[in-house]
Amino acid sequence: MKIMNNLTINPLEYYLKKYYCPESSQPVMEKIIQYWNDRYENENILILESIMQRAYTGSRGLWRPISDESFGKGKPYGLMIKKSGQPYSNPLKLYYPRGLCPVVWYEEYEAASTYTRYNLLENPELMMKPEIAVKVLVDGYFYKLKKNEPKEN
Repeated sequence: MKIMNNLTINPLEYYLKKYYCPESSQPVMEKIIQYWNDRYENENILILESIMQRAYTGSRGLWRPISDESFGKGKPYGLMIKKSGQPYSNPLKLYYPRGLCPVVWYEEYEAASTYTRYNLLENPELMMKPEIAVKVLVDGYFYKLKKNEPKEN
């Protein structure tokens, strides 16, 4: 239970009422809330609100990791160049939108590899695993917000 607007609520019940969530995707919503509770419970609850909004819009309302079905075809990020415009040759992977709050460019996969401690540059397809997509979503928010490593377990 959390206190939100002076009310004690169950966050899962609150977000299930606020956002449409297919029943098959509810476990992902639960993972986001559980991960938040385990790692960032003492942070401002409005940050969780922002994270949930990002998950909803980033997953196109599906509440599961999504991927660019075109694999970047015709997009700058599908040309094996960094966001800066510089080409990369190692690893020989294409980086296109994947995840709950899609990570797109080489640099974004590199940063996510740093704060999650998963080698997403070598294994970008890991972004499609809900437990990793949740870490990237939540820890990524704090990484960008505070510009430092997330809290240790």
